[in-house]
Amino acid sequence: MVKLPRGEQEAVQRIARAERELEDALGRSPTTAAIADALEVSIEEVLDARMAALARITDSLDEVRGDGGPGGVRRIDVHQVEEAGFAAAEDTATLACLLPYVDAREREVLRLRFEEDLTQKEIADRIGCSQMHVSRLIRGAIARLAAVDAARADACAGRVSAAA
Repeated sequence: MVKLPRGEQEAVQRIARAERELEDALGRSPTTAAIADALEVSIEEVLDARMAALARITDSLDEVRGDGGPGGVRRIDVHQVEEAGFAAAEDTATLACLLPYVDAREREVLRLRFEEDLTQKEIADRIGCSQMHVSRLIRGAIARLAAVDAARADACAGRVSAAA
């Protein structure tokens, strides 16, 4: 739900009251122009207040659209937008926090493999070791990064549950 500023809340209430009074007097729903005239405001102000009132009404993102049967689609699935660069940016930020947990040689091997897209053989030739050793370095570094990331996630979950 959206909380409206006090001025807009008051405008919404004034317009709703005027609309009810005019409906009683006219025996039908009043036009926007009639409400504006009755309140001595512009039509735009009435329309803005109506839009503000609509902003206060929310629907659940888990609500199923359609008949609710097996073919229904959740609202979140319709409105969800996948940003192409978001996952890459999130991965880059996570990696920047985790890289201090591996040594300089492992960082260099990971950089050559995943930034420069070199093969393990090319990396081995560049740093002067066997391709098998490069494979072990990569596997070990990735395992350590995954363990640190999992431990950090568990710590964060603990802080969140303690705060709740």
